[in-house]
Amino acid sequence: MISIKNGLRQFDKWRRRKTSSMEKLLYFPFNNRRDLETDMLPKTDVKTILIIRNNKRIGNVLFLIPFVRQMKLEYPQAEITLMLNQRWQGSLFNHMGLKHICYSEFSLKKLGSSVRLIRQLNKHVFDLIVLPTSSVGDSLIAATLRGKNKISPYSKNRTTVFSHNIVCQKPHKHSALNPLELLDNISGGLKHRYSHHLCFSLQELKQAHHKASQLRSDSKSLTIAYFRGARGKKLLPDQQWKSILTQFDESADQDIHWVEILSPDVPTALDAQSSTFFSRDIRHLGAVLRYFDGFICCDTGPLHLADAAGAKCIGLYTDTNPDIFGVIGNNCTNVSNINQLDTTKLLSTLDNKNSVKDIYQGNSFNQQPISQTAS
Repeated sequence: MISIKNGLRQFDKWRRRKTSSMEKLLYFPFNNRRDLETDMLPKTDVKTILIIRNNKRIGNVLFLIPFVRQMKLEYPQAEITLMLNQRWQGSLFNHMGLKHICYSEFSLKKLGSSVRLIRQLNKHVFDLIVLPTSSVGDSLIAATLRGKNKISPYSKNRTTVFSHNIVCQKPHKHSALNPLELLDNISGGLKHRYSHHLCFSLQELKQAHHKASQLRSDSKSLTIAYFRGARGKKLLPDQQWKSILTQFDESADQDIHWVEILSPDVPTALDAQSSTFFSRDIRHLGAVLRYFDGFICCDTGPLHLADAAGAKCIGLYTDTNPDIFGVIGNNCTNVSNINQLDTTKLLSTLDNKNSVKDIYQGNSFNQQPISQTAS
């Protein structure tokens, strides 16, 4: 039976298809073009940048990391402001050298908060306002703001909003890498040093390592975490999860100590006798997962969090395309044929001891404090 939440999502997709022809009219009363310049500003003239990404899903926000980190590399002297949708999302961009993070809370319920934020931002003129991913909501916000260059991937319904509509050929299929082509166009060529990883402080890593050590059984066992939660068709039934864990147990040449990750959506353990871990601190959860021998999860937020944290991930893909939404870390594996798991081969990928270099606070990024603005 379809859930109410998934039913609303399907209705929203239908609504967008039916009203797309009216989209241009939506921007007309809000379109602020008084500061727009038709020529692209030289890099040396870009002092302030606003990146807009209003999306509530954790995976989509994590997919923004390569773009944000690359933008900082391409414009090292510019002050970058990042606009997100909700307050919890900001911590994912800690220690990345951003000047401000603000939260639109863009919705009918929070319309007053959104308007106050726009008024505050409109006290200044941004040199660049950039949409890594084109959407109606982000375009509407961009239309209201003051900017010299407003840049977005091309959409025929949004050409009146932006001074530069970039036609992207999408050489990368993956959702986290496609926006880099937009940046390649506006910056005059990337250095291709992108990173999709979170940036942790040394203290965060020490605390996570300590917690992971507490959850381990002993040094002779593999400690592998898993998370059962997922949305819609990506969700696997509990019985299938039990079968998957059993297959790994039977293929391993050493004992596996399983740690189940719990959440508000998955509050009860699959096995009442197994170890569990729950954290409301999203950064702490990701950092702990990096210190296990592996993490198994379907295509959902915690999988991409673990990937961004540098964990060794096995992503189970039942409904979505791993070429577009897969884990992209060097020590990660995407599996689309779940009914024929080669658990021996998958376990061998976890033997690779090469993990990403710990990214401490104090790396090449400017470590100025981030101003967190709610409205």
